[in-house]
Amino acid sequence: MDSIISTPRLKLILLTKVERESPEFEWLHRLHSNEKSMFWMLGGPSDSIEKTEKLISKYLPADEEARGGYRAVYTVHRIDEPSEFIGIITISSLDSTSLPLPESLTIPATEAETTLTAEVAYSYLPAGWGKGSTSERL
Repeated sequence: MDSIISTPRLKLILLTKVERESPEFEWLHRLHSNEKSMFWMLGGPSDSIEKTEKLISKYLPADEEARGGYRAVYTVHRIDEPSEFIGIITISSLDSTSLPLPESLTIPATEAETTLTAEVAYSYLPAGWGKGSTSERL
C-alpha cells in the first residue's frame, strides 16, 4: 500500500499514527469538532479532546490478522496549498460488526471466502466541499 498518493490537485497521506499535539491530531480534531462536517455522524461533533482521541483510536491500523480484515485511512490535503488539510478517506473491509448489506448487494456464499467486500467512507471540512475532490479521491 502506498503511503502517499497524489492526484492532480490532492495529496493523500496514509495515517499510521496519531499522537496528541501532532499535526495529524490537530487536523482530525478540527474535522471532528466541525458541526457541518459531522452533521450526519451519529455521535455528532466532538466537544472535547478526549472524545476526539476515542474517535481517532478507531482509525489507527490494527493487527489485521487478528481482526481478519483490512483498513486504511488517508488524510487528504490540497496540493496547491500543502498545509491545507481538507479531510479523510477510509477504506475498510466489512465484517460481522458492519451493518448488514441488502441481499442484492451480498456476494454468493461460494465466493465470500475469496472476495474482499470493502466500504469507502469519507469526511471532509467545508473548505473541501463542492470542488470535485471526492470523485478525484475515489
